[in-house]
Amino acid sequence: MKTLPDAGLPSGVYHLADAAKAAKNVHPQTFGGQVLHVDKDNVYQLSGKGIVQHDRGLFAKEPVVGQCYEVSYRRGVGTVKGEISQSEGAKLESRRAQTM
Repeated sequence: MKTLPDAGLPSGVYHLADAAKAAKNVHPQTFGGQVLHVDKDNVYQLSGKGIVQHDRGLFAKEPVVGQCYEVSYRRGVGTVKGEISQSEGAKLESRRAQTM
């Protein structure tokens, strides 16, 4: 259980142990949202109604807690497309929810 600094994140307690690992299957997936926590192995991103865990190695530079990022997976390979605004992250997640 982590209690986070404000950093523009929704208030609350986030259980990182409950984070879903990003599916690395052949179906393309895109996640957009704020970074909740960064450790030496993983990056935890608030995405839709839950938390997604990404490998830290996907990020070329140190991710910033509270900043929105777009992370895409195609054929099992993840790439960080870069920093995005909160409104862009919300649009990505609403499109993702509609396709599920």
